[in-house]
Amino acid sequence: MSAAALYNLVSASLLVGAGVSLLPVPARRLAGVLAAIVSLFTLAPAVAGLVGPPSATLTQVALLQLCGQKDLIARETIAALLLVILALMFYPLSLGFGPFDPFDIGSRPKLILVAMIPIGIALIVYRKHVLLLIGAIDLLAYALGLFDNLWSALFDPILVIVCCACLAKTAACRWIGSGSVSAASKSNANQSGT
Repeated sequence: MSAAALYNLVSASLLVGAGVSLLPVPARRLAGVLAAIVSLFTLAPAVAGLVGPPSATLTQVALLQLCGQKDLIARETIAALLLVILALMFYPLSLGFGPFDPFDIGSRPKLILVAMIPIGIALIVYRKHVLLLIGAIDLLAYALGLFDNLWSALFDPILVIVCCACLAKTAACRWIGSGSVSAASKSNANQSGT
């Protein structure tokens, strides 16, 4: 079994485990870890065949979820939003709805690597060490040959969907929270006025 095939299998099992750890069951983390282990021999090959190779970023997010570092994307809303915006431009162009194919740039990634330098510096300055480590591991996975294209190591459609869901949840919580706070303050103002 090649390293890339083994990565796909392990990554798919981590995705299954992370999904189980999100369910409302007792001992979620333990259930997620057990699901990841069992699915490695049962469900992971089917998941890997269905979704293709998950990006190194998505694999790391799943691993962090299993390790109890939940809500990473919810905490990093700016990074998640930037990824969604990038994907909204990237995927239509990659599908031929534009003058060039950005996916092709990932096969010869010098331009992407140069663009990542200021991003890395910004992550250091703003002390986003987890995001910096995720990016470094993405680059390492590409350098080790687990991915033919750097874009594939950095993000995939499932990660974009997860980011969209987390952003929607965060926005809904803020909206509901601000609505209940303003309603409570109006109620308190009405009670103190009488």
